[in-house]
Order: sequence, then C-alpha cells, then structure tokens
Amino acid sequence: MPLANLPLRLRASRTTLTTLEILVADPPAIANLLEEQARRAPDLFRYMPVVIDVTAVEDRLAPEELTQLIQVIEEAGLRPAAIHATADSLLTAIHALHLGQISLSGERPAATESPATDGAPEPPQATPAPPTGTGIGKVVTQPVRSGQQIYAQGTDLIVLAPVSAGAEILADGHIHVYGPLRGRALAGVHGDTRARIFCTHLEAELVSIAGQYKISEDLQATQWKQPAQIRLDEEKLVVAAL
Repeated sequence: MPLANLPLRLRASRTTLTTLEILVADPPAIANLLEEQARRAPDLFRYMPVVIDVTAVEDRLAPEELTQLIQVIEEAGLRPAAIHATADSLLTAIHALHLGQISLSGERPAATESPATDGAPEPPQATPAPPTGTGIGKVVTQPVRSGQQIYAQGTDLIVLAPVSAGAEILADGHIHVYGPLRGRALAGVHGDTRARIFCTHLEAELVSIAGQYKISEDLQATQWKQPAQIRLDEEKLVVAAL
C-alpha cells in the first residue's frame, strides 16, 4: 500500500516526561503526600503524564502494593504512562495495569567480574560530571502556552516570552525566562545541582532544580510577581532577588 494511503505510521520520537521516583514502599503515605500537594495546588498534577520509577523500592514492593500505588497516583490527578522497574516479580502487575515497562537513560549497568591482575590495584575510574548547560543554549522566542512542553537537552533554555500556566519548560542546565513565568520550570533535570532558574516575573506553579521543588504556595513568600533567581543550597531551594 502506498505510504500516502496508510491509516497510521509508527515512527521513533523523543518525548520528555516527568519522572515520579518512589522512595518508600508505602502507598498510604504516598497518598497522603499527594493529597496534601493537591490541596495546596489543585491544578499542579491534573492530567500530568508521568513515568513511575519504583527501582528504589522494588525489592520490597509487592505486586498488590504496586497496583495500589498506581491507583493513588491516578486519584491525585497524575496520569502514569509507564513504569520503570527491573524486578521480574512486578511484571505481571505492570501488564495487568496496561502500562509499559521502560528503562530510563543513565541506568547503571550490572557489574561484571574483571580478570585478576596479579594483585595490582586497578586505576581509579573517573566520575563523570553531571550534565550542565553548554553552548549558546536553546532560545525560544514565542510564548509557551498551556499544555506545551519544551526541553533543552544538554544545555540552557532561554525563553524570551511568557510561560503560561499549564506549560512546562525543562533544561539540563539553567533556565532563563524574560517574561512572566506562570507554568512549571525544571532545571538540572539530569541531576546538575549547579543549575539555576532566572525569571523577570515569578508566578510559577512549580520550580525544580535537580529534583528538589517548590510549588506556588511555597513561592509566594519571596519575590512573588517580581524578578527572581532560584538556586539549590545543599538540598534546599533558595529564592532570591534577581
């Protein structure tokens, strides 16, 4: 059949999704936290597609607990798109939930034995530096509207227009917004704690650096509707004047 007449087409694409990392195998505790966040910011999680990463707890997460976990996540308004898990014991539950199982990039491969070297110590392995903004950055000149998502991979993101509520901007490096920031801004998404967020008008639904985040209710005490910069001090987000 000619390509022009095909009713569908399967093609490879790169899509950025927010990852929800589960750190405790306790669905009721997670439900309480999500309910609290939903109460403080009702629209924050609504219809947000996420990947559920359970690798930190999969050795003590029973299949029925995984099912319960997905239920409480959906009740909070989030939309699980796939699950990141490696334990065979969870595969049946994942398939029963009609979700995909994926491997996230950057996963550490399994260790392999190396041959003996007559007792000589192995040379130290260099630790790769976390991703950081490089080059001139990705520049966006048009408004980022509700429902849009823009990701600057391996570099900084520079937005020369407003970011609407319901929009999401992400970068491996810094984020600069020269206009109102009303949506979600996530910098250092691959773990770079040096990343910062700069904006000329702070009204964000959420800001995050290397996984540490604040929602709008937390942000309103400092620099709200004013120029601001956000940085990570150890494991705490700090909002200051720009």
